[in-house]
Amino acid sequence: MAIKTSNVISLAKIKQPLSPSDTRPIIIQAVLAKFFEKIGHKQLKTFLEQNRLFYNLQFCFKKKILTVDALLTITAFLYRNLNNDNICLLVALDLEKAFDKLTKAYSVKS
Repeated sequence: MAIKTSNVISLAKIKQPLSPSDTRPIIIQAVLAKFFEKIGHKQLKTFLEQNRLFYNLQFCFKKKILTVDALLTITAFLYRNLNNDNICLLVALDLEKAFDKLTKAYSVKS
């Protein structure tokens, strides 16, 4: 088995799944692959933090930063600009069903 070989299986969310939205994709990886992935992730994150390479308005993957911080920043930005009679536009993307949208071209063969 290669280090980055993974198997994808569908795990049912309900007893009798009728559509792909009733299942959840689960990735089965080798223990060694997960170990190296965690080490690499920790080293990369440490490097990015120490060299201040994260964008200051990035709220994901940063220590002691919560979803509330992102919402407060957006709210403050909107209030500040609306009080100055500026036009504000907010575009929000909902990626809740992102796995359901994958095509067979991106699926992993077992």
